[in-house]
Amino acid sequence: MDAYGLMAGGCLAALAALVLWRGSRWQAGQIARQGGEDQVHELRVVLKRMSGIAAACGAVAAGVCVGTARWADISPVAAAAAVAAAVACLVLPLVAARRPVVWAYARVRGVPVRALRSYRRQAVRVILIVVAFWPLPIVLAVRASLPVEVVIVLVGCLAVSPVVTGLLAPALAWLLGPATLPAAVQARLSTLSAQLRVPVRGCLIRAREQKVANAGQVGWLPGLRYVLVTDYLLDEMTPAEVDAVVAHELGHARHRDLLVRQLLSSTLLVPLFLLLVGVARNESQAAVLLLSVVVIAGVLGLSRLRGALAIRQELAADDLARAAVGPAALAAALGRLTELNAIKRETSLSWDRKVGHPGMEKRIARLQAADQAPAPAAAAVGPEK
Repeated sequence: MDAYGLMAGGCLAALAALVLWRGSRWQAGQIARQGGEDQVHELRVVLKRMSGIAAACGAVAAGVCVGTARWADISPVAAAAAVAAAVACLVLPLVAARRPVVWAYARVRGVPVRALRSYRRQAVRVILIVVAFWPLPIVLAVRASLPVEVVIVLVGCLAVSPVVTGLLAPALAWLLGPATLPAAVQARLSTLSAQLRVPVRGCLIRAREQKVANAGQVGWLPGLRYVLVTDYLLDEMTPAEVDAVVAHELGHARHRDLLVRQLLSSTLLVPLFLLLVGVARNESQAAVLLLSVVVIAGVLGLSRLRGALAIRQELAADDLARAAVGPAALAAALGRLTELNAIKRETSLSWDRKVGHPGMEKRIARLQAADQAPAPAAAAVGPEK
């Protein structure tokens, strides 16, 4: 193992972390001092921007660690150390860039910083990272021919990882939402689930201290799909509004949106893994340069595609929820979510694509227009595809 390579990667990660931490702290401080009703939105913009820059810097530092290791004659212990160093280089800039913004967000929202720390969420992130990146250390340790390594990367990213993530849904749901839904909410969830013909299970997330009113979906395999609802949402919204939010999540489950998003993310990892494999195998500079161009083009292209696709998925889930609970009920629920989570109603298309959600004003206006339009002759929900 090349100790100088690990030192170089570590220094790059540490330098990036320092610069990003100071930049995030300055921007978050400026927003906090200026005040205004869009403070929370502006902090979210900074968090998104700095997280993207930090991810790029961490990826470069991790690539230095992986690329300078002598994988042809490395021992298993040294290989594990190189992978651990690469992960540390990847994570350090992200933590440094996000922390000052999170602190400012806590002050603006009036919530304790400790409430925003969740070891359960961190455990979920670690699990998902391991599931996503396991093909890389395996292919580097196998030391097989290039075609075999390419097959391992493709099968691992596009087949094994999505299936494993689906099978791990019960564990992920328990980590995120260890409590059970109140009996009345569970009964309404079961009714909606039967109406939309999407079998799911319900879990409750403790989020009162964080002031997070939200619901989400975990798992894409039939029989292993969960809808998670925060207790703050149940506290602050009416039963009809809660049902509308849950119906939207059932729309995601019915359309298997999680699987589609994971396949897109896994597709993005394939050229990155092949690049690192090529560097570790000491392939020609032309091959490494070509793979680098493919990775950059893939990141730019798939990120735009993923944002546009996510917006279409959100609107399709709105349509299914509208058919189940009515457009007026869903519009009211979205308006209430906007207030509770301090979401900016009017947002740009660029921001919508970055977060993968259409602006709340656009969604509400779309539902209000549907409410005023004449109802179709027949509106029935068919069997799950």
